[in-house]
Amino acid sequence: MIRAIVLFGLMISSWVGPHADAHTRSQSFSHWNVTGQAISFSFAVDARRVTQLAPLYALGTDLTGLLQLHVQETVQVIQESQPCSLTGLNASGTGRSQLRVTGHFACEKDLSSRPARAVVTSFQVVSPTHIHIARVVYAGTTSEFVLREGRSAFALQSAVPVNDFQGFV
Repeated sequence: MIRAIVLFGLMISSWVGPHADAHTRSQSFSHWNVTGQAISFSFAVDARRVTQLAPLYALGTDLTGLLQLHVQETVQVIQESQPCSLTGLNASGTGRSQLRVTGHFACEKDLSSRPARAVVTSFQVVSPTHIHIARVVYAGTTSEFVLREGRSAFALQSAVPVNDFQGFV
């Protein structure tokens, strides 16, 4: 009898309980490669998150177009208080899963002698608890940073790996 009650309780809780993905964390990811004066990057996020951007941009823009516009406005590289120029921005994805934007930044001076930092504020306007995880490869060293509202910049050059555990916590 007790088995039947427990089994019945488990069946009811599986029907009544919320879906596991109902409250997924708002997050995005980027990968940065730094060489000379050039920086290439890739920005990825799930398509569901991109739908939050629709109220910010013109109607009729598809999801890849929304993400491309948003990355253009919210991702930048700054060297000595001057913005580096963004070129070759390209969005791709099926629209049903993960979407990706790739691009390049060109800075005026060599990054080995003049430091630069990236600033990523993507999705913070529509999701204040959004987290962005950035992986940077510079001179064979890989560093990772966790960005959120109030902490949206990171250095693009590091001689030793940076694993931003404190930022994650």
